[in-house]
Amino acid sequence: MREKVARLLGRQGIKGKFYYLSESAISNDPSLRGQGLSLGLHQARLAIARTKGLTAVQRTSSAGPMYRTSLKAGMQQIMGPEVAVNTAARTFTPTGTIINNEVDTEMPARVLFMK
Repeated sequence: MREKVARLLGRQGIKGKFYYLSESAISNDPSLRGQGLSLGLHQARLAIARTKGLTAVQRTSSAGPMYRTSLKAGMQQIMGPEVAVNTAARTFTPTGTIINNEVDTEMPARVLFMK
């Protein structure tokens, strides 16, 4: 997968350093939901990438909240299964489209975003 991702990033114009956004999330405590905390954290991390002049790259699951947060933050999906997000119902429905015809062979639901 490392070589596949490197080739994909190269096709996106990322040939050197980039800012990797490791998985992170806000606690699954319902009292913390709906306040924009995840989006705020994500935007702060994207701002760090911008100040460093680097493209931000995020790997996450197509079935998790960070997928929705990445979209809300204006990131572009460049790999993996596309899903339609219903924020109100908190559902992720596969569209059948595989972005750039690339699937993570280690974890097929994993996707890659960049900004």
